[in-house]
Amino acid sequence: KNLEVRQELAGNAKAPDTVLSILAGDSSEFVRESVAHNRASSETIVAKLAADSAPLVRTAAALNPALPKSSIPALAADPVLAVNQATASRLDLSQEAQNKLAANAHALVRRVLASNPKISAETANLLVKDGSARVRGALGRNPQAPSGVLKTLSTDSNEKVRQDVAQNRGASKEVLAALAGD
Repeated sequence: KNLEVRQELAGNAKAPDTVLSILAGDSSEFVRESVAHNRASSETIVAKLAADSAPLVRTAAALNPALPKSSIPALAADPVLAVNQATASRLDLSQEAQNKLAANAHALVRRVLASNPKISAETANLLVKDGSARVRGALGRNPQAPSGVLKTLSTDSNEKVRQDVAQNRGASKEVLAALAGD
């Protein structure tokens, strides 16, 4: 058996579901990762790979749009940073998943969440108080951030956060006018 052949097959968008299902159980985590990345993989296959023992495979599954919503909470609580980051970038996060990710100990995860264009107002209001200026800055750059959040960030003690708000095309004229006096 040739690893490279199996890996290429696992990533082929034309591979039949039966083949992808077999490859999802391959001994190589790289083959399983390719199956998890493959947008042709079924929801059932991606759900199985979301619970894989290899973080590389779980990360790929977290990025696949076919991942069932029922698998997202476990990935949001995963102990591996890369899995959390991938999960935080999803556009279909429930409020429960956003809350878990907003409470993550790693600022990198919270920063990805703050950049998510589908961030909820509830989550944005949590992250506006984040201890990391990089997280607040990512929120300040997010054109989908609620106007009240951008108004709060426009008076942030960190100059870079205020600069991020100033560059935000979604900021209201009121917020931008207030920044003119900075």
